[in-house]
Amino acid sequence: MMKVLVTGCNGFIGKKLTKALISSGFHVLGIDLTSQDAELSTSPLFSFISLNLDSDPLPDLLGFDCVVHLAISMNPKRSQSSAELLNGTYRLLQAMESAKVPILVGMSSMSVLDFEYVKENSTINEETPRCTNYEIMGRYAALKSAQEAVFINYSNHAWANVAIVRPGLVYEGERLSDAYAGIIKNKLSIIISNNGFVPLVEINSLIEGINNVIQLGRNQKKVSFIHFVDDYLPTQSDYLKYLRQRGAISTKSVSVNWRVFKILINIIFTASRQFNLHHSLPDLLMPQAFSTRLKPFKYSNAYAKELLGWKPNCLIKKDL
Repeated sequence: MMKVLVTGCNGFIGKKLTKALISSGFHVLGIDLTSQDAELSTSPLFSFISLNLDSDPLPDLLGFDCVVHLAISMNPKRSQSSAELLNGTYRLLQAMESAKVPILVGMSSMSVLDFEYVKENSTINEETPRCTNYEIMGRYAALKSAQEAVFINYSNHAWANVAIVRPGLVYEGERLSDAYAGIIKNKLSIIISNNGFVPLVEINSLIEGINNVIQLGRNQKKVSFIHFVDDYLPTQSDYLKYLRQRGAISTKSVSVNWRVFKILINIIFTASRQFNLHHSLPDLLMPQAFSTRLKPFKYSNAYAKELLGWKPNCLIKKDL
């Protein structure tokens, strides 16, 4: 029976994943900054340690088959270096190395991909290159891209396999982020329109996919990148319709084509960089972050379906 460590086990994804792993019969050790979740405390297959990965002593991982690393800052500051922000990741992987833990599943994001230089309306898949020009990226995306490099380095050990999971925009039920709509405010919204698709993935479907990744374990490649998105993704116009139906976009809105707004983004960024002020810009005014959300693309889930036999849900599409 597999022993799995899950960092960030009390988070949105971590809690659901931990429950799914326990249901699959795995012994799970959860780590989080917060206290133990009451729903998980009754299971004999679950144990918990409250600790800070950056500074507290880490548990001995000898005998563990897999580590799923979810914990990371969601709102990193530009004043913090990637080395500082990734200190917990470095320490965790050192503990894994000492114990020769064979499987690392690292949670990443599709925002790490080089959307700025990939041709518009092309298909985004696991072959799409990762962006390493952190100066033009949003804070979170730059951190996740740097973290992926650390994950990949772990695969250099002869006994190690690494799976890097890149989900689309995760939603649960009717709750859906407006991240791919534009600048959304209470009184006036600026809709930045395009003719592309929105990469959604339903939370329970994502959990099933990650569970499958863990069970595949040592039979995977030395390094696997796996994208999780729904089938039949909505166009941006359908996505905007869904948000409007639920009152997520104010009735007062202005629509601007993404190409026009991209010109403005480039002007603002170039001028800011001349005065070394670009590090303080909001993420959406960073060229890479803008292209990630609002440049039109198609998205493929073919590799996850082929590798894992994954069958994604499509709850949002049913409501359109």
